This record gives sequence, structure tokens and C-alpha cells, in this order.
Amino acid sequence: MLNVYVIGNLLAATLVSIHFAQQVTRPISNYSELDTGIVLYAAVILLVSCGFMVRFGLGSRFIKQLRFIHTSVTVTFYLTIIMHIIHGI
Repeated sequence: MLNVYVIGNLLAATLVSIHFAQQVTRPISNYSELDTGIVLYAAVILLVSCGFMVRFGLGSRFIKQLRFIHTSVTVTFYLTIIMHIIHGI
């Protein structure tokens, strides 16, 4: 089950990266505000990197701190994505 979770999150991070790149490369006339998008993209990068480090035991001395950061960024991610969706509506 953990492998499905890891692969699913890597796929989600890839799709978020594609979406973010699409929004950044829009013409100036159609440019949207990127405030919540930048926060979400940073959160996804932090989530993937912390999760990767915890999963594969990199930085094993800091495992408690990495899990705390991973959990905190997850909460931030979900709160920000709600605001991102509301802002888009």
C-alpha cells in the first residue's frame, strides 16, 4: 500500500508541476494571479522531498523533524488548496 501511496504522490506532483508551468507561461494579457499557486507549488515540493527522505531513510538523524515538517506542510497544503479553489471560482 505504501508503494501505491508513493507512486500516486509522485504522479500528483508531476501533474501539479505541469499545471504550474502552464500557468506561468501564459501570455501577459491572460496572466492570472499566482499567489496561492506559488504557495501550493512550494508545499508540493516540500511534501515530496520530505516524504522521499522519510521513505528512503535519508537524513535518518532528523526523522522526527522530517515527519513533523511533512505533517505541517500537508495541513498547509490542504488549507491553501481550498483557498486556491475558492479563488478560482
